[in-house]
Amino acid sequence: MTVLDNSPRQLAQDRFVAERDGLSIITVEGDMRDLSMFSNQSFGLIFHPVPNLFVPDIRPVWRETFRVLRREGVLLGASIIL
Repeated sequence: MTVLDNSPRQLAQDRFVAERDGLSIITVEGDMRDLSMFSNQSFGLIFHPVPNLFVPDIRPVWRETFRVLRREGVLLGASIIL
């Protein structure tokens, strides 16, 4: 599992929980609008909880998500319109 977040504190918490529960994760600090650190079609499953609350324009997020998702991949996401 790979976790991307722009918050070092959140990533530290993710590592803590993973270690506590015996899970193997990779944590990446970054911006969800720029996933250039990942190759095209890198992921078979992407869980994308409520991303539109944190960016002024959601379109770059969805473009990058589509780019890194495998052709037969699954996107689980939630969007909230304020």
